[in-house]
Amino acid sequence: MGRKKKFDPVKILQEIAANPTSGDTARVAAAKVLLAHQKAVDPKPGEKDAPPSDAITRRALRLLSGGKS
Repeated sequence: MGRKKKFDPVKILQEIAANPTSGDTARVAAAKVLLAHQKAVDPKPGEKDAPPSDAITRRALRLLSGGKS
């Protein structure tokens, strides 16, 4: 048996996101994954350290750090 072909998952997601014949849900999901991947690979300065912007996340972080609800 020969070796399996290598594939690029990012390229596959780009193709799904750009293909108008793909389902809307699949295209949106692919775009979200690509954006998350881009932020993880090449974050803007200070982007990872940005404070939480919604009340639920702030409360969850406060509870996790031992604060009261």
